[in-house]
Amino acid sequence: MMKHVVIFTLLLTTFCSMAKATTEIDKLNQQAIALIDEDLDAAESLINKLLQEYPNNHLTLFYCGRIMGRQAGLAFFKALSYAEKSLACMEKAVLLAPDNITYRKGLVNFYLGAPAIAGGSEERAFKQVEEIMLRDKTQGFIAELAFYKQTKSSKELEKKLLSFEQTPANVELIAYELGLLYQQNKDFDNAHQQFLKALNNSDAMSSLKLNILYQLGRNAVFSKTNIQLGIEALTNYSKSELNTSLPSLYWAYYRLSQLYKLSNNTEGYNKYRRLARKTDDEQLIKLLKR
Repeated sequence: MMKHVVIFTLLLTTFCSMAKATTEIDKLNQQAIALIDEDLDAAESLINKLLQEYPNNHLTLFYCGRIMGRQAGLAFFKALSYAEKSLACMEKAVLLAPDNITYRKGLVNFYLGAPAIAGGSEERAFKQVEEIMLRDKTQGFIAELAFYKQTKSSKELEKKLLSFEQTPANVELIAYELGLLYQQNKDFDNAHQQFLKALNNSDAMSSLKLNILYQLGRNAVFSKTNIQLGIEALTNYSKSELNTSLPSLYWAYYRLSQLYKLSNNTEGYNKYRRLARKTDDEQLIKLLKR
């Protein structure tokens, strides 16, 4: 009986030590990636130390890929060296955690963004898209769409999106992407129709639906039509909970001020102009000064 107690105690101690170590490395990983926009050299220094201590931690490796990739984009003489290390880290992260979609998407972005000399390859990128598709059809479709957006011309992309349109899945995403493409080509009427289609096929207030609402309002500014619908869309957008991947609340206020100006509503224009001026976004500040 005593022997069993001792074994159980040893197992429990080992488990607690492993859990503590996991918690500690998670914290350090987050510290490293948090530094990427504040102090890139410090981020590199910390991730290198973590790699020495935890060479097989897949999150450490993935963050290594991101940090070294950022350094490669900024460096000149050492760009190739950084790119090679970024790729090596990302590929090992995928090897250790093959079902992690985020890691595979990171590889797709690397292969498409890097020159061939640094490991870039459309063929390898699409192979990762196929691997993602095997694991998650929705995420695979999103990855495939991103692949075509980066590798095809505007006309070819339109053809691909229209071919996707024949399938019932992902209707709102396809319509949204078509809307963006038409908007980019200044075909604002078709863009409006696609954004409406996307909106009518979306249910929950997801990031995609919020993006659709924002683009409906933005498109109304560009086209100078459907102004009231644009105001309604942006008003709903501005009352929603926004995350950092979405256009900021201040951009929504700016677009609303533009739409109120188009509708000759001075009170609405002044109200949203004042709200937009609270931004610290330099690009928006420049627009507001015009």
